[in-house]
Amino acid sequence: MLLGNNAGVQLRFWYIITWVMLGIVLTTLLPEHVMMVRTTAKSKLRRSLALGLLSMLLAPIILAVLIALIIAIPFAILVAVGFIAAWALGTVSVGWIVGDMIVQRIAPNQNTRMVQIVVGLAVLAFLGSLPYIGWIISLLAGMIGLGAVFLSRFGTRLYSQPKRPIIW
Repeated sequence: MLLGNNAGVQLRFWYIITWVMLGIVLTTLLPEHVMMVRTTAKSKLRRSLALGLLSMLLAPIILAVLIALIIAIPFAILVAVGFIAAWALGTVSVGWIVGDMIVQRIAPNQNTRMVQIVVGLAVLAFLGSLPYIGWIISLLAGMIGLGAVFLSRFGTRLYSQPKRPIIW
């Protein structure tokens, strides 16, 4: 019993560390893309959630069809990898939004992009690792982010004009 609890705590710890490190890497390597996805998720929340839900429902069907067409298996692998990358980029962007809200309220003098991303992803990953409700939180954050990634065309352009100027 004790070993099971300790293993669960370690797993949660590495889950949080993995998301935080992924957020730092994506934000360092692709800052404009993450910013575009973040702005889209923030300004078009409902539309991002709807498109993310639709994508989650259609992706398994599309992958099954591509795998059934034996010639398209390499394309199915590419689609699956792109879907996972979109999920990660979207989740990092949603984590940034969460971190921005938390850091502005708790420590406004420490309000930098990296602090926002680390705090936001740590909170999202911690909440996502909670028993019973964690998967719902992770799924909602991922679907919002996934929809925002697709709306912003993988962060290459804004879906619509933001109401306020984009702050780096």
